[in-house]
Amino acid sequence: FGSRSHIGRARIRNRKDMGVVALPLRVAAVAGLLLLCCGSRQEEATSLLQASGGHSSVAAKLVVAAAEDAPAAPATRAGHRVQRLQGRKGCSLAASNHAAPPLHLLSTEASMPLGHCKAKASAVSSLEIERKKDVSRVAFAIVVSSGIFNATPGWKDAIAVLAHSLHLASNCSAHATDILAILPDDVPDKKNEESGLKALGITARFVPVPVPLAEMKDLHARGTLSGGLGQYEQLKYYGAALVEYDRVVVMDADTMVLGHVDELFDSQHDVSLIGVYDHEMDIHSSLFPPVNSGFMVFTPDMADFNNLVEIYRSGQIGGDGWCHSGTGWTYGTGSQGIISFYYNQVRRGLGATIAYSRAGPQKGADYRWSNWTLQPAGSRFLPVDRSVYNVVLTPGLHEGEAQGHTDASAVKVFHFAGDSCPKPWACHDMTSAGPICAAMTDRWWAFRGEVVAKFGMATGPRCKPWGRYKALNLKLH
Repeated sequence: FGSRSHIGRARIRNRKDMGVVALPLRVAAVAGLLLLCCGSRQEEATSLLQASGGHSSVAAKLVVAAAEDAPAAPATRAGHRVQRLQGRKGCSLAASNHAAPPLHLLSTEASMPLGHCKAKASAVSSLEIERKKDVSRVAFAIVVSSGIFNATPGWKDAIAVLAHSLHLASNCSAHATDILAILPDDVPDKKNEESGLKALGITARFVPVPVPLAEMKDLHARGTLSGGLGQYEQLKYYGAALVEYDRVVVMDADTMVLGHVDELFDSQHDVSLIGVYDHEMDIHSSLFPPVNSGFMVFTPDMADFNNLVEIYRSGQIGGDGWCHSGTGWTYGTGSQGIISFYYNQVRRGLGATIAYSRAGPQKGADYRWSNWTLQPAGSRFLPVDRSVYNVVLTPGLHEGEAQGHTDASAVKVFHFAGDSCPKPWACHDMTSAGPICAAMTDRWWAFRGEVVAKFGMATGPRCKPWGRYKALNLKLH
């Protein structure tokens, strides 16, 4: 279900070498203008400039001045959302507390020869190139790699809790939202799986694994790609294949949503994927960090899906990344590595084979109080604030918390990943976990209590430290 290896994370963390860079002045100004265009006023504009490293310039000061003079904007997208959702339970503050995420770009893409994969490129039509900016349909897609009835009790309950949190968040969204489960089409008893997921308000989508590992002739590639979820990492590519939706959010089951994320769907940046980098899983020699594949917002496009499959099928993965690109040698490379390589480096429509750029980013930490990663101009990936979305506890987050830069109230999507913040059903001692982890664990148990009430079950007690988890008696048949 997306759980990462504790040993793998620790081993790669020891080779971590995060670059910290200062933002160019123009980035602060452009980011400020983006906020202003979204109806933000002085406080938000100033906050963004601070998030950009505290840089000032004539252009940046003009942004703040314009924000001071700008009239209130009830006709903005956020204003309309408040009017539409004001009457819904729990949505009195329906407008997002977070502005559309800024995109920090390097000014130009380095002019250097393109690299090539030994893989056929999918044809890109003019309709596929045009971005879907008018968002009406959104899907949250939970990866359920072994089926809900083959899951351990803790993971089964995690799916129920995540689905419940998604229903609450969707109730406060301005978009029509479906909640899906992506399952491999070889799970036993599909009818049972479908009805069980339906009881949780989830629609089952059974899909083939595009490239079964058994069919991969390169034994080295087969061994490398067997880590993480193995061949089921490819289930996450279907975020690009569900073209009946304008946006698809692919999620691991050990995540939790604490509010709507419409600002990610409504972003007008010309990107095809939004998420966070996993800097702690990065290595010194990597060009781009891996993307944490536990929460990713796709703009679906079949050309992207087909290209991801062809790159995976080629098996060109080694210490120098996918297709010798310098990106992708990481834990869970079948999703986290290949997706970072593809959406950052591959340039579509350049010939019969998949071509990629060698231009890299300037790596940052991607917290609003720190430096941001500067993306090369040709990248189609937007990294967002790691203290808000797909939050994983890291030394940088702990430091920001200790300095008063953030707290649990800033979190919109939390990820109980690996050993950073233990999964609640693991029943660990939370004494030294830190305030954010403790608050998120409490929230998970609160959501679980709401699931208990929804299904009319007797309330199950919260497990004691190092005790045994007592699973919900979910009637899913």
